[in-house]
Amino acid sequence: MSKRKLLKVHDRQKVFDLPADEDSLIRHYSLSPADRLEIELRRREHNRLGFAVQLCLMRYPGRVLGAEETPPAMLRYVADQIGADPEAFALYARREETRRDHTARLMVYLDTRSATAQDRRAAVAMGGAIRCGGTRIGKEGTLFQPTVLTQVSREMTIAQDETFGPLAPIIRFDDPDQVVHEANDTIYGLAAYFYASNLKRVWRVAGALEYGMVGINTGRMSSEAAPFGGIKQSGIGREGSRHGLEDYLEMKYLCMGGI
Repeated sequence: MSKRKLLKVHDRQKVFDLPADEDSLIRHYSLSPADRLEIELRRREHNRLGFAVQLCLMRYPGRVLGAEETPPAMLRYVADQIGADPEAFALYARREETRRDHTARLMVYLDTRSATAQDRRAAVAMGGAIRCGGTRIGKEGTLFQPTVLTQVSREMTIAQDETFGPLAPIIRFDDPDQVVHEANDTIYGLAAYFYASNLKRVWRVAGALEYGMVGINTGRMSSEAAPFGGIKQSGIGREGSRHGLEDYLEMKYLCMGGI
């Protein structure tokens, strides 16, 4: 299991109430083949701009964990849905040098050191298969194609780190209990999402996931009435809801004896 560096003894004087940061790992996974249609319907509603990295919580999940029997048609669906028009990336308002550095970082995850599609050695050599994308958009390379990577192993860097970019590594599983352990095996703990129709399974999995927020059959859970925040290296404290006001309040303790 990953360790919580934030709470090590020598760092205690550095601890602040931190909301979730941009490097907080977000996970998506499905628990049964019966949930695939639900995934398709819900993701179809609101994934276009998100998969163009327009919204933080609508960006690519850190990993997509799919059932072992996930058919090729489902993988094709995912690849088609995230094949966003490159023009949508023009709205991604960050400084050019920031985008350039970020794109270079994404290339490192795939060990792709050139702007061509031929130089994608490491991810493929380790067994990964690029289903779509996998390189820069344009010769200058400040933008990156939406990318789906299948046959991903748990040892690959892309399966452990938060890329904060349009990379979707898909890992298959055949044991629902094991996939919960896999989802928790990270230093991050901002948000996790899963899809299930069995209510008993919903409560069991939601309680077992070590994340500050859990989306069940939805990817939209941000609200001013919701306590936004994570655990582990994803921050301490909450924003939003009445819990987000607690940092600004002073507590008064009353101790009354006999009257």
